[in-house]
Amino acid sequence: MNHVLRQLNQETSFTQEMFDRALKDYSSASWTEIVEGLNLKYSGDEIKALKLIFTNIEVPFTYQYISKRIDKLSEADDRVSKFKEKYNLRKVFDDMFEVGVIGNTGQRMIFKFLKD
Repeated sequence: MNHVLRQLNQETSFTQEMFDRALKDYSSASWTEIVEGLNLKYSGDEIKALKLIFTNIEVPFTYQYISKRIDKLSEADDRVSKFKEKYNLRKVFDDMFEVGVIGNTGQRMIFKFLKD
């Protein structure tokens, strides 16, 4: 809610645009915090690959779904291809759970990187 309140400025009522901007700000702030944790184990390009893999995924997802998604993304992005060759997916799931990218609730991901 604080992110929405920061959007209020001189307005006297809330608008959908304010909520959209707040969601973008919250997503960016959350991702920045998560990247700090990922930096301990992954390089910059590997983190970019993880962002591609986990942004806008279907929830809940299965191991097979993510595995197929990685295969498809690796055809179009070298970072994902290199990441796929280097890391075991089960270990990646553990790391993503540890930093809060994935959980066990089945709720939608909060990351929405909207265009300005």
